[in-house]
Amino acid sequence: MNFKSTGICSHTVAVAHLNGKLESFVKFLSKSKKIVNFSKVSLHKTPSGSGKKGSQAPRKRKQAQPVTERIPFSPGSHSNHDASPSTASTSSIPAYSAPAYDDTSSHYLSSFCHSDAYASSFHHSVTPWSSGHFPSSYNHQVILPQSTSTFNSFNNASINFSPVATTTYNMPSLPQSPQEYEPFKLWFISGNISRCVGCGNKFVKPAAPPFDLCVQHKEWRSFTPKGQDEQKSKYSNAYYHLNLSCIRRNWEHFCHQDLVILPEVEQKLTDSHKNFLQQVFVITH
Repeated sequence: MNFKSTGICSHTVAVAHLNGKLESFVKFLSKSKKIVNFSKVSLHKTPSGSGKKGSQAPRKRKQAQPVTERIPFSPGSHSNHDASPSTASTSSIPAYSAPAYDDTSSHYLSSFCHSDAYASSFHHSVTPWSSGHFPSSYNHQVILPQSTSTFNSFNNASINFSPVATTTYNMPSLPQSPQEYEPFKLWFISGNISRCVGCGNKFVKPAAPPFDLCVQHKEWRSFTPKGQDEQKSKYSNAYYHLNLSCIRRNWEHFCHQDLVILPEVEQKLTDSHKNFLQQVFVITH
């Protein structure tokens, strides 16, 4: 008897039988107006998976997503105060070349050569090696609030402030791909760093200073997993030998100004490391 489907407790039936009152208990149940669930009665002892496709997982129903509205935004279009800002003369902004190596300074070479606007987009703290370096061509306009502080990088620049407390000057437009403004970082060869993605040769481990340095760069890399024929891509750290030929196999426009030294790496550099860097990048005093 399917006690669950008929809504009868099996324990009450057992107690009524032991007390010799089963017949009166059945009469009491027959007078009940409770409707029996015939669906449960007919499916009694039926396997739970009957009628389903065993090789297919049940379909997940889509949940309702909140409706959001995207509002287009562009600098200068959200306020009437930005309608007529003054424009700085880009011809008066000089471009600076990479400074020479200075023995009295812990910083050497030049900062990341795409300007401070690129360095501010990094999610880690980067210590530039020297004063800012700005390219000579500017093609993107940036609006900044008026400030009383001076721009050290613009020694001879004439920047006029507008009455609405905004000023504009042209900056190089950011690349479309994130990997184009990822920094090339000086790094020590350690851990699972095994192969140069430029020449394809393995790193020598353990390597004695100053040959224990390499260049780290985050980029898209293609690989084929073991036991599979299909190639996959992964955005991860890539490592190069510390020479221009290996790096320029994938990044032909790489220059020594693109190399960045993080504070934790700079603290570990010895005099032999610094001399080796001068030889690799042919830096003169």
